[in-house]
Amino acid sequence: MTWSNRYGFTPTPGSHGCEPVEEWRGFPKGLHGCHGCKPVVWGFTLVELLVTTSLMAIVGGTMVSALATGVRVWERAQALGTTQEETLVAVERLQRDLRNRRPFRPLPFEGRARQLTFAGVGPANDDPHAVPVLGRIAYALDSRERRLCRSFVPYQDLELLGRTARCQSVLERVREVHFRYFGKNPESHTMEWRDTWDAVQPPLAMKVDLFVSHGDEEPSRQTALIYFGDLQADEPEPPSSDEPANHTHGT
Repeated sequence: MTWSNRYGFTPTPGSHGCEPVEEWRGFPKGLHGCHGCKPVVWGFTLVELLVTTSLMAIVGGTMVSALATGVRVWERAQALGTTQEETLVAVERLQRDLRNRRPFRPLPFEGRARQLTFAGVGPANDDPHAVPVLGRIAYALDSRERRLCRSFVPYQDLELLGRTARCQSVLERVREVHFRYFGKNPESHTMEWRDTWDAVQPPLAMKVDLFVSHGDEEPSRQTALIYFGDLQADEPEPPSSDEPANHTHGT
């Protein structure tokens, strides 16, 4: 058997040696082929290695970016869910106070865009087991601390405390709050949404818009519609939009 047949060499015309025609398999250790032949070295060139490394870096960067985006979306969803739960608790607290309100002429229902006061019952001091007394309940926005505050002042202490009542935080991270009131306009006698309300009797409904922030992101808007008891048969249901209702209320 010749060198060419056994180890994959073929003679090269005009030379004293041969060149490999296929991968060497089973070449004896220390044997370097016939005269004038060079063994073939199989591997990657520098360009191939650079291209492969670049592709792997691109794919890895894409995967890391997708993972980071997914984590941010999950964290934002978690924060939004927590904010919605906290907003729901705050609105339920407001609804409970409104259900327990008392018609008291010295303390009428006064509604503004960022503040709401009405007569209600509460403990005379910080003791939750104290006998409830009649007083003024107020909800207002604390712009400095960015929170929605609730305060209660007994009626007999209004002259002493006035508007210096201690703030009880109902909802944190509040950038803005907007109260709107639905009822009959005393001038036009139409049922419509208004930014203010001054009467002993409360409006038929109230809309609460809370703008709650999530870190450095834009605040999200949380809206709640609160009804004051059951509507009478001749009273229209508040419209979902802020436009005046196309209903009139007889005098």
